[in-house]
Order: sequence, then C-alpha cells, then structure tokens
Amino acid sequence: MKLVLSAMACADSDYHPDWAAIEITSEFVSRVTRMRSICAKENLAGVFDACGPDEWGGGDECIVQADRLIVQKDCFCFHAHPCYADYDIETADVDIETFLAAIADPEGQVPEGWAWHEGRLYVTNDASNASLAYLTESFEETQAESAGAS
Repeated sequence: MKLVLSAMACADSDYHPDWAAIEITSEFVSRVTRMRSICAKENLAGVFDACGPDEWGGGDECIVQADRLIVQKDCFCFHAHPCYADYDIETADVDIETFLAAIADPEGQVPEGWAWHEGRLYVTNDASNASLAYLTESFEETQAESAGAS
C-alpha cells in the first residue's frame, strides 16, 4: 500500500511538486502512532522527525532538502524545503484516526478528499473531486513516465 498526498508551496510559488508518496509500512505506522503518543503524554502541539516521504513528484519538479515528518495530536504531514528557494513545501494533513481506519479496511468508506485507487490511498486537503482527480492523474502520469524511461 502506498500513501499519496497532495503537496503545495507555503508561499506564492508555482515551483513545487504536486504530491509526495510513501509506502505504508508497519514501521511508518508505528512511527506516527509513537510520535502522536509523545504529543499526548508531554502535552506538545507537535513533534517532528527528520525523515520524509519516499518521493516528491509531479508538477514542477524540484530538489528538496530538510524533509521532516510532522505529527500532531490528531494529524500528520510532511514538510520540506526546495533547494535554492526561500519557502517551504508541505503536504495535505492526514487525520491519524481516519488513516488508521482506512489502512485497516481498504474497502471501507473514506472521507471526502480521500480515495483508494489501485492499492494507493490518495489524500488532499480539498474535498473536491477535481483535486482528487488531479492528484491521481499527476501521480499516475509520473509513475508511467518513470516506468517508460526504465
């Protein structure tokens, strides 16, 4: 299973990837739940780990640095800094409880802005079908181009 999140610039810029993708492994799920527990136990707004998604892509490709997973009490996202830029990029926020329920039952209902497609869980901050369609299309096109280049 793979998680594909919409990505956006944190400032006015058209130069950013459209998405970030990460394999949903038991280690990743454990990391997120452990970090959420730290937030709750220590009454912290959030914690971060210096790790990023497996891949940033689509849109205007850019090299990123300083990847980090940010986990709060109820959600997580990824942040990074494009090389040679003066702004950050971030992914859609992922509600942790909804994420855990979705991966436990890939055939179950997911909220608006989320969709399962070919074993991949797509998540956007925008509940519109157009945003989900764009995210799915961008990810799949990039994957097809990569497969064709191999």
